[in-house]
Amino acid sequence: MKRTVLLAFVTALMYVGPAKCQMFTPAASALPSAELNQLYDDQVIEFTVPQNATISGDVVEEAIGIAFPATQPVLGFLNIDNQTFDLLVTRTTLVVNGLPDGLSANCDATPCTYLSDANGSITISGTPTEQGQFTIDILTLSEGDVDISSITGGVLAPFGLPQSLDLPVPVPSSLDEEGYTLVVNNTSSIAEYNESFSLMVFPNPVITDCTLMLRTVEPGTAFIEIYSSTGQLMEEVSEVVSTGSNQLSVDVSRFSSGLYFLKVSLNGKQALNRILKQ
Repeated sequence: MKRTVLLAFVTALMYVGPAKCQMFTPAASALPSAELNQLYDDQVIEFTVPQNATISGDVVEEAIGIAFPATQPVLGFLNIDNQTFDLLVTRTTLVVNGLPDGLSANCDATPCTYLSDANGSITISGTPTEQGQFTIDILTLSEGDVDISSITGGVLAPFGLPQSLDLPVPVPSSLDEEGYTLVVNNTSSIAEYNESFSLMVFPNPVITDCTLMLRTVEPGTAFIEIYSSTGQLMEEVSEVVSTGSNQLSVDVSRFSSGLYFLKVSLNGKQALNRILKQ
């Protein structure tokens, strides 16, 4: 069963290793947001493959069992499942998971396999066809020599194991970079006005404060939400408005420069405006 798990590594990329040196630029973070059914500006993630990584003890146990089948009866007594082992990387293959439909990730090498110390890049591009927030993980399958000197003695001494083991297959390693997020918006479906109310923001671009002009045919409570370009909710307030024109002050002084989306919900209707913060 364990041999099957190792050989089926593509479906078992779940190892989370200890802290590691920075491999990817940018590191896992919020990527620029995309718009539904619109071409996404190419997002490039650059990387350098480190010489060293770590792998989990259960993977090492599997590798030893494959390379030295005679050790199989005693491997279970080692209790190394929760340990990590140093890996001298020779090359690594990258796999990108979690992209929304319509987007793809392409490496600058085909296949997406790189030698230790090599520089490379992944480009995310395309036209997204589903909206929402997506978590994107870059998973790695590494090859190389794993240091097993800590377990070659004791009950394994009679088997004459070496101090290091050349992995028989690529395995999950600590070089993974998990947790990129990408928001696909559908702001084109929300206009600046509807049959109940309309929005206007001035000045726009804005430096500190701007005024939201809301004209409505019926009174109610306006729920105002401001989102960053990555889909993060930055501000949420509510204001009671009356029929006719209402001027509401919006403070964006604490926001960093960039594009923001201001959405207003009133009596079951929605409208949206864009704010450019300078």
